Amino acid sequence: MLTLHHNTKFPAVYYKIEVLRGNTQHTCLRRYSQFLYLSNKIHVTTEKDTVHKRQLPPKTGPFHRDSPEFLEERMEGLYQFLMDVLLRPECVNNTWVEAFLELGGSDENL
Repeated sequence: MLTLHHNTKFPAVYYKIEVLRGNTQHTCLRRYSQFLYLSNKIHVTTEKDTVHKRQLPPKTGPFHRDSPEFLEERMEGLYQFLMDVLLRPECVNNTWVEAFLELGGSDENL
C-alpha cells in the first residue's frame, strides 16, 4: 500500500509504503527521487529491459506540483510502477529492490 506522507521538518513529499513479507510487516518512507533511483538501478542491473517497461510518473505537473490532484495522480503512478517491478521474476531477489523496501536492514544506498 502506498500513501502520501508530508514531512513537516522538510518541505518534501514522502510516500509511505507498507511492506508485508511473510508474517513481518513494516513501513518505509520514500521520496520520488528514490523511486527514480530504483528505476535507474533496476534498468542497469537486470538483463531484461522489460523491467523498465512502466514509466515513472512525471516529477512535476502542468499545475502546482503540490496540488492534491497532482500528488494523488503521481502516487497512483508510483504504485503502478512498484507493482510492475514486484511482479517481475527477475526482480524477486534484486538487491536494489530489497534495499528500497528495507528488506535487508539497510537502505544506505538509497
